[in-house]
Amino acid sequence: MVPRARTSPRLAPTREPTAAAAAMNLALLDPFSHNELPEVIEAKLEVTSSVHVCAFNRRGTLLAGGCSSGDVVVWDFETHGLGRKLSLHHEAVTSVSWTKSSRRLISSALDGRLVVWDVLNSTVLMQTHIPETELTWASTHPLKRSICLACSSSTSSTFRQVFLLHWEPTQKQQVLYSPDEAEAPAAADGAGISGSASSRRQTTPLVACFDKQGERVLVANSKGVVTLFSLAGESLATLQVAGAAAVKSLGLSSDGRCGAKESKGVRVEPSIRVLALGPVCTRSPVAV
Repeated sequence: MVPRARTSPRLAPTREPTAAAAAMNLALLDPFSHNELPEVIEAKLEVTSSVHVCAFNRRGTLLAGGCSSGDVVVWDFETHGLGRKLSLHHEAVTSVSWTKSSRRLISSALDGRLVVWDVLNSTVLMQTHIPETELTWASTHPLKRSICLACSSSTSSTFRQVFLLHWEPTQKQQVLYSPDEAEAPAAADGAGISGSASSRRQTTPLVACFDKQGERVLVANSKGVVTLFSLAGESLATLQVAGAAAVKSLGLSSDGRCGAKESKGVRVEPSIRVLALGPVCTRSPVAV
């Protein structure tokens, strides 16, 4: 008898995962798990005062920091040396934001001043001062350096605002959102200045940011509600962040993902990405 030749078993061809399945699996992963984060402190930047906020420029070569003393410092991140120290604010700096060219820097502070700096020459190009107001957040337009977005809170009441500031050709302030506008007269007729001031301390400031094209604005409040506005102030869509925790800051990554810093940590909301980058939602509010 002729022995039969042994043949290897045939394996069924494996199917490549579809794009929809790959996207679904990616959405289930922890967004911070595949990022290489340093496990030890590699270097320290020297500063004479505590830094409350900081921001990189577009290329990541310069780092700006806002200090509790009111100073704005700029480090060369490659050499870790102090490049500039900008002084004008009289109270703690609440935000710093670079323009696209990295030649200008915007800073806001609790003294109600919003300042545009020429970083190279360490000079003030433009500034505005709003009396009896704390500026809690400010950011530059992603494409137009003559427009910036700011959040304010009154020092004598619970009155809060999100507004656009047009620097050129003439300085003009355009209010986008004011949740406490209807409550302000009632507060003035009620407990008085001392009572409204105590309630103001318990009110979480509003936070806001532009979308990637600078055509719309995302605004978040203390109840975890994120609202999308047009630059004309029209409300386009609203959603509730899971957990309804107070949102302390908002930011969009390069791929459009929105990072919302809450009182319990940092959360990445893909639904906010749909609001910021996708077509304008005309349906009822979406729940995350």
